[in-house]
Amino acid sequence: MDEETEILTPFGWRRHDGLKEGELVYGYRRGALHEEPLNGVHRFIGPHEALQFSSLSFSMVVTPNHRCIAKRRRTYRAGPAHSVEAAFVPAAMLNGSHYLVRSGSVKRRPTLSHDLVRLCAWIFAEGTYRPGESIRLCQSKTANAQYCDEIAALVARCGGKVIRRQSEQAIWMIGGDTAALIRLLMPGKVPGPEFWRRLSPHQARLFLYEACRGDGNWSNLPDVPLPPPPRRFCRSLSNFFHGSNVRIAQTRPEGAEALHVIATLAGIPARLVPVDSRGRHYVSLCSHRMLTCAERTHREATIIDMAWCPQTPSGAWVARRRGHVFITGNSHCVDALAYPLAILMPADDLLRRQNQTLAPRTKPPRSWVGA
Repeated sequence: MDEETEILTPFGWRRHDGLKEGELVYGYRRGALHEEPLNGVHRFIGPHEALQFSSLSFSMVVTPNHRCIAKRRRTYRAGPAHSVEAAFVPAAMLNGSHYLVRSGSVKRRPTLSHDLVRLCAWIFAEGTYRPGESIRLCQSKTANAQYCDEIAALVARCGGKVIRRQSEQAIWMIGGDTAALIRLLMPGKVPGPEFWRRLSPHQARLFLYEACRGDGNWSNLPDVPLPPPPRRFCRSLSNFFHGSNVRIAQTRPEGAEALHVIATLAGIPARLVPVDSRGRHYVSLCSHRMLTCAERTHREATIIDMAWCPQTPSGAWVARRRGHVFITGNSHCVDALAYPLAILMPADDLLRRQNQTLAPRTKPPRSWVGA
């Protein structure tokens, strides 16, 4: 990778000069993200020949021998996701039949309640920290009466209370242990590692959904209150996006970075847009960019001054370049012999075969003459 590429750790995105051996990073195995220790960080002073893959929704600069994680379509007929398989493919061998993997959700059991996660999202979007330990949350009753009813129920279940009802504003005050816990999870009203490391994939999507309802924008939907979150988000996330794309604006860069991490752990393709003329950062969420076709990216040869690559036990890791997230593999020289093996025997298929057991036959085979 080039110097601009970052890696996802449990404490946020890091550049290569901020990594050390033994530090936890997010690896990738069988379509899921998980924490694993870093075996090493290899840096090579250049210049080096490299390949640049770029489009409006993708950016990657790698050396030709870098192992990319791609899925290859077996047929051009329309079909479900089982029509493609994951494998390690050197960057120089990518062609029109390869689809680069963009996302994968973390597999983790929740340690927080859904109500607390939803309340934290509303506080992130509409709340303020008061002097002392209390937290104030307000919402417009005239514009968002539906949201007011939902927030009132959440606050009541989490131990808060209504302090004043103005003509146009509903105001709640949260204190005690609940406020202390929220301040610990979100110091400075920004979700921290203590928060996102406790979220399950559903809770990460739940937090993003409520934060978008409070402070986001659905591009193709009118500016009206959206329905409450479902009990479960479906695999296609149609009940999350409602046929639209979502964008959240943040004036603080740390808030945008936290949202980008949570979206990555939720398995939602997200792009971090740099600050605009008004000093705002944007996090754009998309439902249909789980894969990027290598043929639809602009490929060109380039020269980089320095190349680096992390070494992880799973052989894969989560990368980000210029706000675009993708899953990629190791490319250290000691892995060169694994290139043909990874193509012939993908890691996902190998692990699946090791875990499979032969089921005993419960019925005799059918004969040629009938039952």
